Amino acid sequence: MTPKTRALLLLTAAWFIAAAALGTRLAFTYNQQRKIPHQLLTTVPFEQETGNIAFALSQGRGFSNLFRQNTGPTAWIPPVYPFLLSLIFRVFGPFTLSSFFAAVLLNALFSAATTFPLFHLAQKVASRSVAIITAWLWVALPAGIMMPFEWIWDTSLSVLLATTLLWMTLRISDSAKRSLWLIYALLWAIALLTNPSLGIALPFLLFWAAVRARDVVQLAWRIPVCALLLIILCCLPWTIRNYAIFHRIIPIRSSLPFELWIGNNDIFDPHAINGIQRITRFEETRRYALLGENAYLT
Repeated sequence: MTPKTRALLLLTAAWFIAAAALGTRLAFTYNQQRKIPHQLLTTVPFEQETGNIAFALSQGRGFSNLFRQNTGPTAWIPPVYPFLLSLIFRVFGPFTLSSFFAAVLLNALFSAATTFPLFHLAQKVASRSVAIITAWLWVALPAGIMMPFEWIWDTSLSVLLATTLLWMTLRISDSAKRSLWLIYALLWAIALLTNPSLGIALPFLLFWAAVRARDVVQLAWRIPVCALLLIILCCLPWTIRNYAIFHRIIPIRSSLPFELWIGNNDIFDPHAINGIQRITRFEETRRYALLGENAYLT
């Protein structure tokens, strides 16, 4: 094998492209952290709901204190990413530079790992050449490079889960293996407990995969039904926890009414057409702390 052939094989290997994706994200992190005072990096990236809940978890206070005040339990956001961030806080300490870099590294690993399902998805839909081009585009995509550093949130993990689910949907659509369908169900459960908005695609993807698999490999209907039941079963403990605390059914997160409200009002927008900021975020935080989450949202 000639050096040119070896180099070509290397440049077209999914693992090498994923390593390049990780490298671009870490290079961006290194460049940005040199420009920003480190004392800001220890606090500002965590001054949001995920960071506040992760801090409460790391202090043994449970899934609570949405705005870093003693406001009690919350179901405002899904549980997976705050739990991951709380583990980082436990190991590296809350609001430390080491915790920030560990969180960015975790996000960068999620972002780089997206290369694998993206590569195989493109290969299955089109061809290996398209897969290689698609994967290298992901390496250089500005949003993919910037997001792990700029947003300590579930975004990078959600992208990985969404891409993996699309690839897995194609895989199970021509497979009758129960184990593969169960893995698919577990992935969906993790995705829903990470970012429930991904669930909008669940009924369509699961139904399409089931119908196609029934035509291609004569898949029995009980297998996709069992997969759906497993998804529900995995999400049920969190729903039970929410009902026990808030005395109402909250499947995964509670903030839908508030998100719909602020999405259809400009009261938080300093650039609103009417030029009036009638309510500030500080006022809403104070009101939430005064009423508690259940009363605030009802």
